[in-house]
Amino acid sequence: PGPSSLVLSAAVGAGLADGTVLANAAALSYTNADGTPLEPSSSALSVRVSRPVFTLSVLADTFANPGDIPGYFLRFDNTGSGSALGVWLNATVPASLGYAADNASDSGGVRIGTWSWEFQNLTSGPHFLFLAARVAPGLADGTSLTASFVLDYVDNAGNRGPAASVNGTTIITAPVMSPQATASRSAAGRGDTVTYTVVVVNTGSGVASDVWINDTIPGGTTFVRSSLQYQSTSGTVYTWHVANVAPGRMELNVTVRIDGDTPDGTTLRNLVSVGYTDANANYIDSWSGAIDVAVSGSILTPGATLPFVLVALGVAIAVLVGFMAWKVYGIGSRDKPRIDELFLLHRSGELIRHLTRSLRANIDSDALSGMLVAVQDFIKESFQFVHGSLEELKFGSHKLMLAHGKHLILAAVVGGGHTERLAPVLLNGIEALEGHLAPALESWNGMPSALTGVDGFLEGILKGKVVNGKGHAEDRAPRPPPPPR
Repeated sequence: PGPSSLVLSAAVGAGLADGTVLANAAALSYTNADGTPLEPSSSALSVRVSRPVFTLSVLADTFANPGDIPGYFLRFDNTGSGSALGVWLNATVPASLGYAADNASDSGGVRIGTWSWEFQNLTSGPHFLFLAARVAPGLADGTSLTASFVLDYVDNAGNRGPAASVNGTTIITAPVMSPQATASRSAAGRGDTVTYTVVVVNTGSGVASDVWINDTIPGGTTFVRSSLQYQSTSGTVYTWHVANVAPGRMELNVTVRIDGDTPDGTTLRNLVSVGYTDANANYIDSWSGAIDVAVSGSILTPGATLPFVLVALGVAIAVLVGFMAWKVYGIGSRDKPRIDELFLLHRSGELIRHLTRSLRANIDSDALSGMLVAVQDFIKESFQFVHGSLEELKFGSHKLMLAHGKHLILAAVVGGGHTERLAPVLLNGIEALEGHLAPALESWNGMPSALTGVDGFLEGILKGKVVNGKGHAEDRAPRPPPPPR
């Protein structure tokens, strides 16, 4: 009498799936002491197989720039009912990707190789690994970078489960620049302006952190203006820096004036170079080109002497202005000093503003401004002007008076008698103008539109009034003119 037991051990097949039910049945037959069979007994017991089952997925950054650190967010879910004794995650990546960082320790894992990680005792549920890799510089726009990930694991009995794998792809975005340089004309005369246009088209899908444009203007020319403010200049080399150039088109216009002493037949060669970087300031490439413009003819006759040219210009201006003065003012106005034409120019010769009493601005002002530029070219070659000086050139019954400031020149065609009374008007005017425009003049890019608020000053000066620092005409005695030179 008393309990008896029998223990049977069986091994579960390694290939059985998680959740498989194993049914076990036992039957007991026995007899009494006389050998007579007694009522048999039976029992059944079921066992469910428990093992880990893993799925693997990845969320990768879709786009990256050269030099970026894209991320790979890996999720490996144990969808089985059993724990995994060991899990190994291995990555195969392109050579242009370098390891940057991971957070394996947050999930109880450890990095066991450059692109390998190990985890232990992972129960049912989701598990994560964030991996960051650095993209090498210099990759071309549109390059595809695919990283492959494989997960292996064993259950608590050491049985290996089926591997899980997934790929993550990142596309490289980089700028691709296509520069081109042209000139507004292939031939020009002395005193003419030439505009060089540099067009840079970013045909890539990425942003250029930095674009540098270097323009070496030809000898025999003078820089006038540019559509963008240059960053620096050294001699005849002007440099522009443009930041964060997105895909699309950008344009730079550079205007120069051909000097009055440039020989006829000279070939003016303008040199342009363009360099650029990717979004992370890694240098990519550069381009260079040259544009030639031939000097053919000029405002002034080659070989003409200064007196001859001044006489010729004097006759032209005297005839033109004298006729208009007679037509508009009549004979009775000859004794009263007046300003017939007023030009505001930069010392480079660039015309900023022109006011007139009598001429049609769209026709005659171009002719007069051309004459003024020619006169200035010759005067610059013969005299040294200083800030606050006044120069006079006599043309018949009229004078051309030039008041020199630090940056600007007021040039007035004057007529009538006692024109010396207009000297303080011009000198006070140039002083008031430069005081008003001081901040703009220090960083002026050559665009007349950047110098605002000059009309009030010039209108007062044209009327022969002394203007104050706000451009208002004042009824006060002007300062006496400087002694004649």
